[in-house]
Amino acid sequence: MKARRYLWVAPGHVGSTHSWRWTSPLPMDCAAHTFRLRAQIQNQTSLLDQDRNVFPQDALLEAGRSATFCCIVPHGQQFGQMYLDGNTGNTTKISEHRYALTVRLKPVMESGADVHCETKSGEVHGASVFIGYPPGDEDLRCETRDLESVECRWNKGRNTMVEVQSQTRYELDGRCSKEVNIGGGERNWTLTAQNVFGKLKPPARSVRLSWSWTVQRYHNLSLNCQMIVSDADGSIKHGVGLKAAVLTDLRPNWKYEVKVRCRTAQHFWTWSDWSSRVSFLTEGDVPDALDVWMQRKGSQTVIVWKKLLANQSHGDVTGYQVAWTRTTGSDQLHKEEVNASVHEYTLDGDSVVTVTAKNQHGSSPPSTITVPPTSPGTMDMNLSCFTGSDGGLDLSWSHHPEASCGYMVDWFPALEGDRVDWLKLPPSQNRVRIKPTGRRYSVSIYACTGGAPLLLERKDGFFTEKREQQFLKCFSSADDLSNIFISMGAVFILLFLITVLCYRHWEKFYPDIPKPNMADWFTSPVSSE
Repeated sequence: MKARRYLWVAPGHVGSTHSWRWTSPLPMDCAAHTFRLRAQIQNQTSLLDQDRNVFPQDALLEAGRSATFCCIVPHGQQFGQMYLDGNTGNTTKISEHRYALTVRLKPVMESGADVHCETKSGEVHGASVFIGYPPGDEDLRCETRDLESVECRWNKGRNTMVEVQSQTRYELDGRCSKEVNIGGGERNWTLTAQNVFGKLKPPARSVRLSWSWTVQRYHNLSLNCQMIVSDADGSIKHGVGLKAAVLTDLRPNWKYEVKVRCRTAQHFWTWSDWSSRVSFLTEGDVPDALDVWMQRKGSQTVIVWKKLLANQSHGDVTGYQVAWTRTTGSDQLHKEEVNASVHEYTLDGDSVVTVTAKNQHGSSPPSTITVPPTSPGTMDMNLSCFTGSDGGLDLSWSHHPEASCGYMVDWFPALEGDRVDWLKLPPSQNRVRIKPTGRRYSVSIYACTGGAPLLLERKDGFFTEKREQQFLKCFSSADDLSNIFISMGAVFILLFLITVLCYRHWEKFYPDIPKPNMADWFTSPVSSE
């Protein structure tokens, strides 16, 4: 049963808040209630909104996250399916006429994406949503040319995909301006970019240092001072002013030591002694994005990531979060927390996996990898063999048109259970030298694409020292190991025979060396007076 009632409400004053109270003859929990509003001016009446069956409508949603949409099936109709731009995702029945679709949001065109709800009779209802990103602007640079005004520029980040619906708002020290007139002196400039998905405000990367003199009459001297900034990576000298200096581009959560010495600007004779060292620790920040890769182990895939260095973690890493969803079938998003001492995660099947690192300041930018499905013969495609020399291997390959984000080279011991190692290379680089140590290795070359990595070539072989290269043969299966052992055995027998013959030759040619007289060792000639 679907009842409609129309009620007229008396107009209020223009600009005032209107309210209306109505009591339903049915309890609110027993039936769905819908309220719509239209206005009448003289003899003109506005149209009622059309019935909407899919919610939310015209929503702004962040890419990479999961979202849930609801469909209300009209009375007399039966639910067929729900999908977002062809992605059916995970559909849940809430009640007889209400269904929910949960999907992981992927970036789409700026025109938005459509959520459709179809009934079995072919009737289609829908809603439009807009999927985008928070701002990613970076590299702020400010300069003055006349000591009266400052002009700041920065590099615009990736397309947020929602500029029409939510234009990025910029603030430079709280003002929406790119050029500001200021008075003399030193200032720090901070750029803030914000849209509906979030605000980007990087922490300060500068420190102001000042010093004073214990001897009062030094204040009247014209002095030039020099400063050395030291950290774990070495020292940098800075020519500075008289009483203060600003250090810029410092690393977050990084310890620095500073010392200063001065000299007279006129009639220079020598530098003063260095001041005592002053140390300080910069503020921390969220970790850098992780370097993530994958390793096949039978029917399973191990997602691996490299441990962040001190200059990448910007604080103590407290753990990792792994989120993944299937590339086919259900689009349900799975999340799991991983201990800070663990740097891998094992799963089955083809998936899209995102890994983030966490510290006390927040989470790193997400690192995403798409695990391709395993098909028969994939691991044997373009299989070749090699023999490395001097403990290394020079690799080169032809540029691939699908390598939009570069190339991946990985290698791991073929006979042991050791972890994979890898390098990420830019699209312009198609050669590299890798240096594993003294065992049989499997080497693979991938093209980095917008989706799953594309295997271009795979090599199996043995890394050796250069002097042994002529006795070793390359191989591509475990059965060929016997060829190497036979060759090495022949080498050993040959060297043994040569050694015996040479020894016999030495015995025949050289006479025995007489035993030395120990007394002669301790007798020194004595010169006569």
